[in-house]
Amino acid sequence: LATRGLRLPYRANALTFEFAAMDFTAPARNRFAYRLAGLQEEWTKAGAERYAAFTNLAPGAYTLRVRAANSDGVWTEPGLAIPIVIRPAWWQTGWFRLV
Repeated sequence: LATRGLRLPYRANALTFEFAAMDFTAPARNRFAYRLAGLQEEWTKAGAERYAAFTNLAPGAYTLRVRAANSDGVWTEPGLAIPIVIRPAWWQTGWFRLV
């Protein structure tokens, strides 16, 4: 999944992702941050929340990036990256506009 990514139809413009850290020493102290490249410039600090939700996404290419910090505060670098493509509807394509 992380290497191939997701290719979604234009109707799939509301996405929710859940994530986890593989540090079981003190899981309540794990922290998360995420960023949807192509939509967000800055990282969203999610704290202990383990999900990210996005709505009303326009057709286009995005990359979901997720980082986690273990109970000692050490962040994963570079973290996980999942490419996401939301395909345009047929009436949003270049060939349709050309016609």
